[in-house]
Amino acid sequence: MLRSSCGPPFAGAADTARRAPAASEARLVIGPVSFPFGPSCLSGRRDSEARSSGQHDAFGSPEKPVEFDKAIWNILTMRLDQFSGIVAFVKVAEAKSFTRAAAELGVAPASLSEAVKGLEERLGVRLLNRTTRSVGLTEAGAHYFDHVRPAAEDIRAAGAALRETRDRPAGTLRLSLPWIAAPLLIEPLMGPFMDAYPEVRLSLIFDDNFVDIAAQGFDAGLRIGELLERDMIGARLGGPLQTVVLGSPDYLARNGTPKRPADLAAHRCIAFAFTRTRAISPWEFVVDGRQVEFTPDARLVVNTLPLCITAAAQGLGLAFAVEGLAAPLLASGALVKVLEPFCPTYEPLHLYYPSRRLVPPKLRAFIDFVRANAHNLRI
Repeated sequence: MLRSSCGPPFAGAADTARRAPAASEARLVIGPVSFPFGPSCLSGRRDSEARSSGQHDAFGSPEKPVEFDKAIWNILTMRLDQFSGIVAFVKVAEAKSFTRAAAELGVAPASLSEAVKGLEERLGVRLLNRTTRSVGLTEAGAHYFDHVRPAAEDIRAAGAALRETRDRPAGTLRLSLPWIAAPLLIEPLMGPFMDAYPEVRLSLIFDDNFVDIAAQGFDAGLRIGELLERDMIGARLGGPLQTVVLGSPDYLARNGTPKRPADLAAHRCIAFAFTRTRAISPWEFVVDGRQVEFTPDARLVVNTLPLCITAAAQGLGLAFAVEGLAAPLLASGALVKVLEPFCPTYEPLHLYYPSRRLVPPKLRAFIDFVRANAHNLRI
């Protein structure tokens, strides 16, 4: 299996993918409308997003922004452990017992007592009157309870909502995909997946450059295995990707069949070019155990592999592509393969994501669904 520093003309995953529109109405969002297939070596530059000048977020500024109300500022700058103290205090006040509150929260009574004690120390006021038999609110505690109880309830409700969906695929699944994935993966499975998981929304952004999926807000991206970054987890989808040189029977009858990659210099070739750089993608071969490249001097240059294949089927020349994309035309006899002994195989497509821990159910469902339906795919 060939490993290339450059990669085939379908290697990458989106780098500058634009954020999808809000999915409040549509379950499926696809974009942008462009057709690049560039590999990492030619178009993998990470373009940084524009940052607004002169803006500071609340947590990054050492001073209180003038537009903030004092109460809001106090909440934003509150230490994280104070939030747990508030939740503990509200629960104890409701249960009127540290023991009962601890049992409901699933923590030790001593931990709950320490959390409330820490809150009282930070506020500089006693909130609860404690005896060996009972727990009651002080006057200050009752006043504080009335103000913080709604926030504590919201925090608990948010946690409960997350727990409900923790094991159920739901929400928007945002994927960064190279265009080769559209016919090979997405078109066959998009409808069946959405039927199987009606609570999942799909946002599919197609481009062929590399992307920092975490920074761009994607759940996962897709690229060939040899180009995965070391800090990413990769889930293999399908088998190795076989490259092919294709021509129509009519073209080969008129122009002859090349026997070795060097013979391509005498043939009309249909070239693929990268959208951004306009550089022509070289055709990669293995000759006598060595990797060689051929850059066609083409009359026809396009930026989409399916159009390369269509042009070859019309007898306009030879095309270099992925076999799976041309499978229907090969099966019908509209295209035939040449130079097969020299065409390399690349590692399978992999869905990649940042961490093995806490993989969202919607992403796990997609990975499992693709693997279960691999027999219906041309990868």
